Amino acid sequence: AEEAALAIGRAAETATGALDARTAETAAAFARAAEEAGRLVGARTEAADAALRTSVGGLAERAEAAAATIAASGETVGAALGARSAEAAEILRRSAETATGALGTRTVEV
Repeated sequence: AEEAALAIGRAAETATGALDARTAETAAAFARAAEEAGRLVGARTEAADAALRTSVGGLAERAEAAAATIAASGETVGAALGARSAEAAEILRRSAETATGALGTRTVEV
C-alpha cells in the first residue's frame, strides 16, 4: 500500500509538473502574441500618422498656392481698376477743359 501511495504521489507530481509546464508554455505564447500585436499596432499607427502628415502637408501647400493666386489676382484687378480710374479722370478733365474753352469762346462771341 505504501508503494501504491508513493506511486500515486509521483504520478500526481508528474501530472502537476506537466500542467505547470503547459500553463507556462501557454502564458509565453500569449505574451509573444501580445507583443506581436502591439508591434503591428505600433507599425500601423506610425504608417497612418505618416500618411496623415503627408496629406495635411499637401493640403497646406495647395492652400498656400491658392492664397498666392488669389492675392495676385486681387493685385491685378486693383491695378487695372486704378489704371481705368486714372483714364476716366483724365477724360473728365479734358472734357471739362474743352467745355470751359467752348464756354469761353461763346461768351466772347456774345
